[in-house]
Amino acid sequence: MTKFRFRHFDLDDGGCGLRTGSDSVLLGARFCRRHGSARSIADIGSGSGVLALLCADGCPAARIDAVEIEPTAAAAARANCAASPWADRLNVLCADFTSLTPDSPYDAIISNPPYFSGGLTAPDPLRAAARHQNTLTYGALIDYARRYLAPDGVLAFISPSEAEAAIVWEGVRAGMFLRDLCRVRTSARRTPSRLLWELSPTDGPFTESTIEMRGADGEYTPGYLDIVKPFYHHI
Repeated sequence: MTKFRFRHFDLDDGGCGLRTGSDSVLLGARFCRRHGSARSIADIGSGSGVLALLCADGCPAARIDAVEIEPTAAAAARANCAASPWADRLNVLCADFTSLTPDSPYDAIISNPPYFSGGLTAPDPLRAAARHQNTLTYGALIDYARRYLAPDGVLAFISPSEAEAAIVWEGVRAGMFLRDLCRVRTSARRTPSRLLWELSPTDGPFTESTIEMRGADGEYTPGYLDIVKPFYHHI
């Protein structure tokens, strides 16, 4: 059993393909900071439910569908959501997201998709499914958002930096507009390794920024702490 203690909830990710990491926390924390008034959210590829729980914490009026195709991970998400203070606003679905049609458009869709599109897969099938784009591709995610987001809704997700050109192309192909792009450096000495994306069915102003997680002294930067501190227990 592997438990992570957040400020307002605990997360057990035992049995999931990949363990909880800083990518999901930064994505979820920044999303809640920017879209805390969202009222309906889908977490696609929910895993243990960390993004759904972060959204329940940071978006107090939102009802959240956590969608996970792998049964063991979906069971973990269901247990984590049931044990949280927001169980009545969280709905875990064990399904392929492409087969689901919501009753009404979502205000937001959030996802930490698999980030290897090629190469060798891991020998553990749970880890392989979590890390490789076997079922949840950027194109499929963007297409789903184009169909089921409200006109002023937002698709928020994270990717490795090397996927930038491919994702821009997928957005143009699907008729989705890039509204925000944030480049993430793990330290001041490194080039950006992750990208935080926001796309919408409706065109509008575009913003671009960079987050450095650690400064030259190796300590967390004030900008990074300002985003994640409301959720992390130990910072």
